[in-house]
Amino acid sequence: MVTVMKFGGTSIGDGKRMRHVAKIVADKKKKDRDVVVVTSAMTQITNSLIDISREALDVRDINRINNFIEDIRRKHEEAIEDAIRS
Repeated sequence: MVTVMKFGGTSIGDGKRMRHVAKIVADKKKKDRDVVVVTSAMTQITNSLIDISREALDVRDINRINNFIEDIRRKHEEAIEDAIRS
């Protein structure tokens, strides 16, 4: 039987929480062979994506969109680095 584990955005909102989720998944994987993990976007990312999508349609400012993409990348990289260091 396949076990599906779903974690919301708050559960993976920063590196410390990501590390905690990884431990939960690893512990489950020791007991069950088939584990599928589903996560939501990190905290506030979905709302930010919706906002920038609307703005992109209205303003079409490529520099602002690129800055937004870079900001999202940076947030994820910082969380991952924090999870690895924890």
